[in-house]
Amino acid sequence: MPIPRGMRPHLPRTEVDRAEADSDFHPPMSSGVVAGVSALLVSAASQLPDLLPLRSYDAHEGEPVWDIGSDRGEIVAASDGNPLGVREVGPLDAELTVIFVHGFTLSMDSFHFQSTGLKEKYGSDIRMVFYDQRGHGLSGRADRRTYKISQLAEDLYNVIGSVARTGPVVLVGHSMGGMTVLKFAEMYPDFVRERLAGVTLLAAAAEKLPDAGLAAILDNPLITSVAWSAEKTPGIYHSGRRALGMIIEPLIKAGAFGNPTIVGKTIVDFTNNLIGCADVEVMAGFVEALVTLEAKGAYPNLADVPVSIVCGDADLLTPVNRSIEMSRGMSNARFVVVPGSGHMVQLEAIEITNDEIAYVLDSAFESVGIEREHASTVWTRTENGTDSINDVRRSEH
Repeated sequence: MPIPRGMRPHLPRTEVDRAEADSDFHPPMSSGVVAGVSALLVSAASQLPDLLPLRSYDAHEGEPVWDIGSDRGEIVAASDGNPLGVREVGPLDAELTVIFVHGFTLSMDSFHFQSTGLKEKYGSDIRMVFYDQRGHGLSGRADRRTYKISQLAEDLYNVIGSVARTGPVVLVGHSMGGMTVLKFAEMYPDFVRERLAGVTLLAAAAEKLPDAGLAAILDNPLITSVAWSAEKTPGIYHSGRRALGMIIEPLIKAGAFGNPTIVGKTIVDFTNNLIGCADVEVMAGFVEALVTLEAKGAYPNLADVPVSIVCGDADLLTPVNRSIEMSRGMSNARFVVVPGSGHMVQLEAIEITNDEIAYVLDSAFESVGIEREHASTVWTRTENGTDSINDVRRSEH
């Protein structure tokens, strides 16, 4: 069931232009918690099992999506001792290290197609590092008071200090991972100036989402009261966890894709399983962090760094207007809107996402004086006479 056009943010008819985009632009679903949750509930209809047979073609059937293809695995200790699960792909002496930071309720596995696609494009020229953020995947649960974006940025700094002590680094962040990357760039300007060679932000935001998207779901009295009860009241601990999961999980799943019926059953099931594995207490713990996010201080620090911002125009969790705002704040950034894609843009538009990361990697190689054949391409957009972008074509660089 496609998301009704009325729920999608309006975009200029040609490639998004910062000068022409209305500064007061907001998607129709940004009017408040009710509107945000309502949009996700409508989208939830597309998750019903009886619609699965409508997917006539599953391009990734049989894909080993849970195998990140790691060459090595290790545990890195955060500043507070919390263990962070890390996996690496590629040689230790590669010219460039690419570190991937996943989103809320997900894990490093969400970058499966980036791991395989970029390895095919770059081979031994890059080393890819994947890790699970605290409270997610293979990493340890931590004190709820540490579930802050600033702490996640510090965790990223510790991962880099453990597995990439020297050489240029490129960061790729999705959703909360993109927020982590921005906060990192704000907190560690010396590292940005000396070693950061590129950044790709996927479905991210640099400031709080108080009246739309994910924060609109999390920051409401029902969820916060259940979260508080699950943590503070031992007598209803287990029932509180179940209640919280029943409220949050379906809404996040519902908002994952622009149109789940055309994504394919393998990727939909994969994403649902990722979200379903998330600990309910961790979900609750990050509520305040996501609602109070502020990382625009990263903008000036990234002025000389190659940056690509990628988002879907049907993203209900981090709406496209937040990406537009980031692109205005970083005038040097390349900005790509993927028509019809939702929050899981790296799974919905795999080739476009990989190509945008490749664009940053190619720029990074150039910035550090390494010559190699470009692996990226240029994506151009054309009009079809309507008021939305719906044709993406690839041409060679």
